[in-house]
Amino acid sequence: MREWSLRAGDPLYLTLAADARLTKTNYVNDHIWEVEIGSNDPERSAVGLYTTFGLRARSMRIFLRFTEGNSIITDPNTFVGKPTLKRFYPNFLTLEFVPFENLQVSTDFWIPESNAVAGRVTIVNKTNAVRQIKLEVCATLAHLNGQSIVPTQQQLVNILAGQTSGIAPVIFMTGGPKHGPGPHNSLLLDLELGPGATRILSFSEAARDSIPEAFDLARKTAARSWNAEIARIEMTDTSQILDIRTGDNDWDAALAMSQRTANALFVNNGNHLPHASFVQSRHTDQGFSHAGDGTDYPPAWNGQFALDAYYLSSVLHGTPQITKNLLLNFLSTQDEDGEVDGKPGLAGQRGKFISMPILSSLAWKYYQTTGDENFLAEVFPKLIKFFWAWFAGFHDRNRDGIPEWDHVLQTGFEDNPLFDVWNPWSQGLDVSYVHSPALEAMLYKEAQTLTKIANKLGKPNEETALIQAQAEKIKESLEAGWNARTSFYSYRDRETGE
Repeated sequence: MREWSLRAGDPLYLTLAADARLTKTNYVNDHIWEVEIGSNDPERSAVGLYTTFGLRARSMRIFLRFTEGNSIITDPNTFVGKPTLKRFYPNFLTLEFVPFENLQVSTDFWIPESNAVAGRVTIVNKTNAVRQIKLEVCATLAHLNGQSIVPTQQQLVNILAGQTSGIAPVIFMTGGPKHGPGPHNSLLLDLELGPGATRILSFSEAARDSIPEAFDLARKTAARSWNAEIARIEMTDTSQILDIRTGDNDWDAALAMSQRTANALFVNNGNHLPHASFVQSRHTDQGFSHAGDGTDYPPAWNGQFALDAYYLSSVLHGTPQITKNLLLNFLSTQDEDGEVDGKPGLAGQRGKFISMPILSSLAWKYYQTTGDENFLAEVFPKLIKFFWAWFAGFHDRNRDGIPEWDHVLQTGFEDNPLFDVWNPWSQGLDVSYVHSPALEAMLYKEAQTLTKIANKLGKPNEETALIQAQAEKIKESLEAGWNARTSFYSYRDRETGE
């Protein structure tokens, strides 16, 4: 396992969310957290966590405060040693810092499931003296139609609890804490650390429909075996992430974080697709469906798009199974005419347009990594049917053998100034009126890829002869759009060819 040493100013991605590889995520109620390691605002600068529960609160913050003698410290900018990121995964990270001289602190933040978060604080006294340290887990809640975080009890246990937009966040801490004196509501532990002594404490937050439900989940979360859970996270990550070393620490961090961020985009809850799918972003303001089923989600959360799936398959090269599963998600929507929906979602959403023709390329990419010919044989007939679906009359309107896009959303570039209809600087042309060099190039590559698959499976040439003939026709149309003066492939009117 590689250990990092990243600080503020280095490439950092500090968003944590439930990892679909390790738990069942909640697509319609997914709490996503941002780890804070300090800011320029002294009132907000702390080591802690931040969320809005998908805009069900203005803000919810959980942060640490340390006291020794008359010194009270929260702001990492005033620490003896500022926070350093040592380990990071989609749902877990470790920070190390030194709040007081010779007091080493390591803090783990972990998202075990969609509605809970946990923290573990390890404090080491690096001196030969006995030290009296106060550790506080503080919380603030800017609620919506609820109640701020207040100190209370549940089953004779001191906790913090609040309410916002129909959910009740509860914070639990191990070690028998008492309620802190303020200024922020907190759970406080008095620690006596002997020379070289180490203390390990954990806390958790859960948000459910009621305080008793949240308390039960928070207590169970805090009681889970941290070492076993961390080992599971590390083993999963090590088996699936490529450790790329370029000689430049910034590039190494960016490449590692891009892979872990891509894994964090996956959600596996829902019965409308056979495998986990992805969202385009996962931030603190996202993850809550007011409709309760995900059908009201915006475009970033309402389905998988073929071009995004292709990008992800390149970023997650160490996990070829993801490429296979995403392709199977698409093919699960194939109808009797061979059409595959362009944006199938976990809540049963459909883009209601035919998918971008790069599915054979996804299958071939998976095969190149795994050598799985059985999978190629399984999907080959479906991919052939999908290829020919593009040449039906409602995609090839003038029956010249060269189809057109049906909708600008299919292109992956809906803000294209030639076709966009929402901005004054755009021309608003109907995308179906032109031959697109991008579509033609994709179809040509699909034809070539299908031929490769057929050859690999030992299919007779007769099975791909028509595909090759169609590919030559597409190639001719593509080359007709080449503009030698501008060195650019141009759109051409579908009727005139100009």
